[in-house]
Amino acid sequence: MNFACLYMPDFSLQASLRGEPEAFHQAIALLEGRTVIAATGAARAAGVTFGMTMTQAAQRAAIRRRSRAQENSIHAALLDCARSSSPRVEDTAEDTALVDLQGLEKLFGPPSKIASRFLQQARELDLTVHLAIAANPDTAILAARGFPGTTIIPFGEEARKLGTLPVNILNPHPETLDILHLWGIDLLKELAELPLLPLSERLGQEGVRLQELALGKRFRSLIVSHETEPFEESWELEAPATTLGELDFILASVLNRLSKRLSIRSLAAQELQLRLELAKDPEEQRTAMGKAKSAGTQHKNWGSGHAGDDELQPDSTLVSHLSSHHRYARTLSFPSPVNDACLFFKLWRLRLESDLPRAPVTKIEVVAQPGRRRTIQGGLFTPCLPDPEKLELTLARVAAVVGSGNVGSPQLADTHKPHAFHMARFNPPEDKRPPENKRLAGVTPPLSLREKSTIALRLFRPPVPACVQLSFGHPRRLTSSLVRGKIVAAAGPWLKSGGWWEESWDREEWDIEIRTAQTTALYSLYRDCACNEWYLQGEYD
Repeated sequence: MNFACLYMPDFSLQASLRGEPEAFHQAIALLEGRTVIAATGAARAAGVTFGMTMTQAAQRAAIRRRSRAQENSIHAALLDCARSSSPRVEDTAEDTALVDLQGLEKLFGPPSKIASRFLQQARELDLTVHLAIAANPDTAILAARGFPGTTIIPFGEEARKLGTLPVNILNPHPETLDILHLWGIDLLKELAELPLLPLSERLGQEGVRLQELALGKRFRSLIVSHETEPFEESWELEAPATTLGELDFILASVLNRLSKRLSIRSLAAQELQLRLELAKDPEEQRTAMGKAKSAGTQHKNWGSGHAGDDELQPDSTLVSHLSSHHRYARTLSFPSPVNDACLFFKLWRLRLESDLPRAPVTKIEVVAQPGRRRTIQGGLFTPCLPDPEKLELTLARVAAVVGSGNVGSPQLADTHKPHAFHMARFNPPEDKRPPENKRLAGVTPPLSLREKSTIALRLFRPPVPACVQLSFGHPRRLTSSLVRGKIVAAAGPWLKSGGWWEESWDREEWDIEIRTAQTTALYSLYRDCACNEWYLQGEYD
């Protein structure tokens, strides 16, 4: 049985510089509070050390702030990389994940190919990882944390391979580490050569455990972690974004990373939620407003897909009146799960243009509810349904022009009020037709179905004004632009208001039969009680 360990060196620094490969070659110091906790190689060469104050580090390197939200996102990406090949994954630490490789050789090949697969997926997620494969979990962890790149340790070679690592990689108790240094034990191979009985007499079970780790002979079971949903990606801005142009690049990057995470898990997004944290300090908002005015309003935007996005007009600035609302949350739902980062960005761009936040943006969070991709088996003689990605983008562009409340499928309201309806989300209907081989041609339907008949009312839009002659309260003759003649039969009246709680009636409806010289026809007639006018509203077929 083999285990793979994925370890991310400089975890906090990777989270802060994720998606910026050129930044790792620059002098950058990472701060928590006012103290340096990590630094790039160029910054360390410039004299930046751990524990240095912000004032000292600022003279030698650029300053970045530690972001817990970005660390949570990159940790989730590491687990997604591990779960892309095996369901048995241990969340060992925020920078470490263990994978049980049992049975994977039949799918992906020998350990070297499995390692290449993990590294490729890590690169797609903008992760730099050290990978180690060994016969037991703890040996894989030590090798991944101690050796760069890829390390594959065959069974029985654990002690020899781990021997060159320092003893502090075992993370022993500080007092135990001091004792080992006093004995002159600095490497794991030196610890492995100590006699077991004297070691246990002096260091107890802690010493025995450390020696088993150094020999690669300590076995344990994985603590399999449960998958967490939904998928989340976040980014904290160094300075508040005051225009859509400033927000475009970061939003596109966040959506792209989220799409890659879904892709390596063979999933898609059923729903996307965008959460923006807005500037809270009024002084910070005034500073951002001044910055926006001095910088102008022209910004290049990423892949917006239609004219007018390359330059923002002054009314597209995110800075408006000071607001007490510090959160902005909107949701996009899809008829079927999709995974297209460019589509996600275009939809959110259209949404933000029509519904701007009321203050500068300081943090971006995107949450995806995952779902399985749809599978379609086409037929030779059946038309294809519209592509959900293109349909969703088209509906979003139409909604940006006419308003979101004017796009969708009209549905009748649960009321007796005439012509009452509301707009619902447009979802293409499922094709419920039977397969071609199950359709029976030339089969005569049952007699009960053939004898069943229906009557339909063909409405006139708008209703046709009419002049009606009454006799004892019943309509007797009709004159209109469409039809005129004697009413030979009338049924009614039916009084309608739309709601039982209303005190007055809106209309009085009649069904009438009119006989002319040519034919006889059935019509629907009503009187508007508010203005006492008659209208011909439809004809029965």
